[in-house]
Order: sequence, then structure tokens, then C-alpha cells
Amino acid sequence: VGTAATSTAQTGDSFARLGSPAGASIAADIAAVQADLPQRITKNTALSAFPFFMVSSSDHVTGATGLTVTATRSLDGGSFGSCTNSVSEIGNGWYKIDLAAGDLNGNTVALKFTATGADARMITVITEPT
Repeated sequence: VGTAATSTAQTGDSFARLGSPAGASIAADIAAVQADLPQRITKNTALSAFPFFMVSSSDHVTGATGLTVTATRSLDGGSFGSCTNSVSEIGNGWYKIDLAAGDLNGNTVALKFTATGADARMITVITEPT
């Protein structure tokens, strides 16, 4: 066992990591992973199976099932228009929609989901440029 005078202090990226090449950096690994992941939903690019939760308007908590959900969207503060595709139920109050490229063709997208017997669900998306 070395002493403080003969051993390298183990701080930051100098800690040994299992399965990594000698001299590799944790910070570099994180940066590489982040570079491969989109930071936001991509503008004007379709997004499949976008999930959202609907709650009952009677107690504002319980997941609402069996709804016919209307989906609308506003692009960059414009008027609301219908989303291209319809909503389908996943279960337990969860629903999903395949958002078309046109539904996401704005820098900011406001999504509004409504149904009889449920509170409206409003979601704001800030897109990442293509």
C-alpha cells in the first residue's frame, strides 16, 4: 500500500473504471451519450405513440378510461387545429397519439386533449430544429 507521498490521489476522472480504456474520461463519455440523444422533440418530424394521461372530471385524480379523446394543436401561437391522427387508449387513464410531422412543425407546439367526462390535458412542447 502506498503512502500519500507515493500514490496518485484518486479524484474526479482519475478513478479507475471497469471495462473502460486507459485514460478514458467520464466527462467525455457523458458528452458522447448526450450528443447522440435529441434534447427535445424534433421539429417537423413525426413522433409515434406520444403518451399522455387523462383524469376524470369528477375527482380530477382518477385515470379516465373509455374516452373518445379529441386532439388539437397550435403551432407557434396560431389557432388550434385538429391533429392529423386519432387518439387510442393504452389503459388505466393513459392514451397515445401518433403525432404527424405537420403536428410538430413549429418552434413551440401546444397540444390540447379533451373528452367528455375528463379534465382537458394541455401540454407544451418546445421542438429541436431539424
